[in-house]
Amino acid sequence: MKNPRLPESLWEILDGRLWHATGPEGLEGILTDSEIRIMGTRYQGSLCRFLGCVALFDFGPTAVDDWDQFRNWSGWFGHQQNSRIAAWLEIDRCAAGARVKDARELHRIWQDHKCKTFIPGVEAGHEGPVSIGVIGKVLLIDRYDKSTFTLHDGIDESLLPNLSDFMRSLPPAPDPDPLDVALEARRRRRRSE
Repeated sequence: MKNPRLPESLWEILDGRLWHATGPEGLEGILTDSEIRIMGTRYQGSLCRFLGCVALFDFGPTAVDDWDQFRNWSGWFGHQQNSRIAAWLEIDRCAAGARVKDARELHRIWQDHKCKTFIPGVEAGHEGPVSIGVIGKVLLIDRYDKSTFTLHDGIDESLLPNLSDFMRSLPPAPDPDPLDVALEARRRRRRSE
């Protein structure tokens, strides 16, 4: 894939790999449960949820650049998580093995279920929970400045202190964009319906 307008230093880390995106709260839950699970009621209409898969981003060999697709997944850098920080967890493709439906395979499945929400070209899925044993690097990214991030090797006892230190190191958040405020209000209304 080509770099979709991300800072080059960030794209060099993401490119070619398989990732799960969450926020600090989700990361804490993953550490508590020792796995990434399908939780809550968000994304009820998604293809991955329909298939019993944990949603992943696949920037590997089967990923496909699709016209303006970055607009569909750029929110996973903190906006979708309603968080200042996005936590991207690298999933070891080999260790996860046959449980991974890569971007190409998931796209083929979507052809039969087009009524389901799906991000063509980059969405992949992991059948069932993802053990923390297959998580490699953890990338913590500032929502407002994607060139500000920290990379943590694996899941260990220093991850949460690293997350706290990273949060404290960030400058104050900029004033919210009025469009973001309006979109978030609309999302909250939809969730409550």
